[in-house]
Amino acid sequence: MSTNPHRFLIWFGFCNSQMEEIYSQVLFNNPSEELIELGCNDRFKMVYRTVDGGIANTVWDTVLYSFLDQVPSDQALFYEAHRTGDHHSKSAMHGKYVMETSLALRTHVVKELMELEELLQKIDGIMTVSAECSKSFTAATQSDIVGDHPRLPMIQRYNQFLFQTLEMVKYRIDL
Repeated sequence: MSTNPHRFLIWFGFCNSQMEEIYSQVLFNNPSEELIELGCNDRFKMVYRTVDGGIANTVWDTVLYSFLDQVPSDQALFYEAHRTGDHHSKSAMHGKYVMETSLALRTHVVKELMELEELLQKIDGIMTVSAECSKSFTAATQSDIVGDHPRLPMIQRYNQFLFQTLEMVKYRIDL
């Protein structure tokens, strides 16, 4: 099941491709109290900006904290810096593990891009078949095809919007 509530809104005929942010879809199984405190369950903080692909600090913080399971002493230092508002120490920890967190987040974004690309290809296939059928069949047959997939163009636009946003996120990670 999708964790993106916007995908469900399409079924009701609503598609907002003007959103300033989208949910990152970075999920954690059984998150610890610390991950929750860092904001992993806050869908308003776990976001990407749609205008420029900016990645919210909460996303970076949670990805880093999760990676630091492998380095418990640094994980404790990072969490303490977060808890006490020590931005300098947090920034230093992000700098120390920038490659690891970037790689982890990039892997997630690339997976999302591949899924969206597959969906867009399926939609293109359906729309191509529908267009070809509409040329060779009667108007009644054409309206049946449109009737079978009335929200397909909206779903396509929305998935293109998500794809473009994730492409910008990937570009930012790759800088």
